[in-house]
Amino acid sequence: ALDKDRAVRTQTITSDDVSVSALDLQTVGAGAETFADALADAVVGDGVDAVIYLHGYDTRFEEALFYAAQLRLGFDLGLTRLLDAPDRRRAAPRLPKGFVAAAISWPSDGYWTRYRGDRAEVKRAYPIIGELLSALQRRMQADAPAPEAFDRQADFLAAMAERTPPGQVHLVAQSMGAFILGHGVRAFFADRPDAAAAPPFGQVFLTGADVEIDALEPAGRLARLPDLADQVTVYFNRYDLAGKASRFLVLARRRMSESGLRSPAAAPAAAEVEVTGVVDFAGDRFGHYYARVNRTVQDDMLLAICGLPPARIPGRQRTDYPNAFRL
Repeated sequence: ALDKDRAVRTQTITSDDVSVSALDLQTVGAGAETFADALADAVVGDGVDAVIYLHGYDTRFEEALFYAAQLRLGFDLGLTRLLDAPDRRRAAPRLPKGFVAAAISWPSDGYWTRYRGDRAEVKRAYPIIGELLSALQRRMQADAPAPEAFDRQADFLAAMAERTPPGQVHLVAQSMGAFILGHGVRAFFADRPDAAAAPPFGQVFLTGADVEIDALEPAGRLARLPDLADQVTVYFNRYDLAGKASRFLVLARRRMSESGLRSPAAAPAAAEVEVTGVVDFAGDRFGHYYARVNRTVQDDMLLAICGLPPARIPGRQRTDYPNAFRL
């Protein structure tokens, strides 16, 4: 993770309940290697699932760690409930042994009033995040070439595809994190048009995504994201106040965070899940952070991680489209 002063550090927080590591980018040396080691050892060696959290705006480095820990704890508790429910447990094609959490952070101002500032920071952060992903790539694929900054994001995805069994690494891109992810996807496929043979991710969740509603359509910034995962799921809340503010502040088109997919039929490889009916504004005042704080949403994400097809996940109501649902 890169902080505002371009200092880079590796930090781990541990308690009786959860441990989560994140990288903070300084010399991109020993810290990055340690981070990559921990991720690879957990997923390949210990056989647990890794959840990587790519945060949105208004998030400091320490908060990114905490939010990743929230995700992991939610999945751990959900897995315990699943194991106690024989019918659901038997229906799951796979059951994770457990979870580790990682956070990838960029230099957000860390204030909810600084949306425009964060949008400017994220543009400057593209090559820096590329350096982080390059460090991870070097550890996981030592003989890979060292491309330019933008391509380093793609190299990390390639390394994950080679070292990690599909379905064990999952990515949660929150809010503006989905905007950053779009650049990594484009870079990945720029030199690898047929790279989808070994998807690096099991599940990719776009939650409160601050991107255009057509981003997953053929001409969109995330068009080829489904080629990098077993499944891509878009969660949205029609009353997502952060999404509405984003549209107003940058004079942009409707955001995926508040409207979901422009047309589910135009993005058939992704699943859309509306969470409007289950969002609790008492615990999520912007209706934007449900992936971290809403048990119903986290249980839905967990069942996707367990390999259930979108249409077979309990609690989802069908809509007019075969790939669009509501909770």
